[in-house]
Amino acid sequence: MGRSRAALLGAALGVVAALAGVGCSDDESNGVPDSQSGGLNPGGSGGSSAGAAGQAGSSAAPGGTGGTAPATSSGGTEGTIPGDIPLGNAGTSAGSSAPEVDAGVQVDAGSTPPPVPTGFSPCPTDGTACRIMPLGDSITDGIDPTQNYASNAGYRLELFRLATSEGHNITFVGTRPPNGPNGDVAGQPFPRDHEGISGNTIAQVAARVDAAITANPPNIVLLQIGTNNLYQGMAADLPGQLASLIDQITEDAPDALVVVAQITPLGGQFPNNGVDEYNATIPGIVQERVDAGKHLIIVDQFTRIAQTPNFVATLLPDNIHPNPAGYAIMGENWYAGIESFLP
Repeated sequence: MGRSRAALLGAALGVVAALAGVGCSDDESNGVPDSQSGGLNPGGSGGSSAGAAGQAGSSAAPGGTGGTAPATSSGGTEGTIPGDIPLGNAGTSAGSSAPEVDAGVQVDAGSTPPPVPTGFSPCPTDGTACRIMPLGDSITDGIDPTQNYASNAGYRLELFRLATSEGHNITFVGTRPPNGPNGDVAGQPFPRDHEGISGNTIAQVAARVDAAITANPPNIVLLQIGTNNLYQGMAADLPGQLASLIDQITEDAPDALVVVAQITPLGGQFPNNGVDEYNATIPGIVQERVDAGKHLIIVDQFTRIAQTPNFVATLLPDNIHPNPAGYAIMGENWYAGIESFLP
């Protein structure tokens, strides 16, 4: 994508660490949580490139049974960025101007993210690929509302393209049915494994993560999770659930970098969601564990999407799942956060 290393690093919100991070995501379709075993085609076939712009508007309902996806929001306060979170810059490409901000989105433009930690090397030094575990729900799986809710590999496609194009040796690991392109991406075979299950909540990820890490020990975990918990607002115990999940991951993989996402926004169909409140708790949860010597950083997956004009119609056509353009932004954000750790 031709962006400089400095511009990419500015896109990520790094929370100190001597260290490591987790990634996982969760979401739900049409306001009804997907089931853990089924959901929105968790083993879907490959789709279009994450770098291509997706089509906004109506799309087929989950499972291809007909009907239309939820109407996109017409505006309003679809997602406000809490002013007390230290936000990075908008993550724009080098040489481009800062994006306009939707009405109702508050941006703390004066905040400076903590520096990306140095001196910690989670990846192999013997020439083998760095093993990255994408962990979460259907957003990690790569559900695409513009492609009949099949998986197109989501952010994993753009993350792999960026890393491979810049000479990094990475692969994805997980136990889920492989999805994404069967061919090459940036001249390398695309690794189709992952740990994204459509409809998963924090508790559901916690119930399966021990076995997943045992089966495929990761060097880096990308954790985006919580969306499926938040459609009706944030429950009082939710930050504690996230904290416990992070502790579980760091115990299972103590030498891995765990990258924790501040999750993507929900559209105006969910006006009382708790995304802002939930995201605001994550820096404190991560910082406490960094202070205890755990290897964690934060990546902000909220701001760039929320700052995009008319971001629901443009990037979240069903109010929940990104389209390919939205997933490309997510891939760029993940890459900005972990690039300095890659071999």
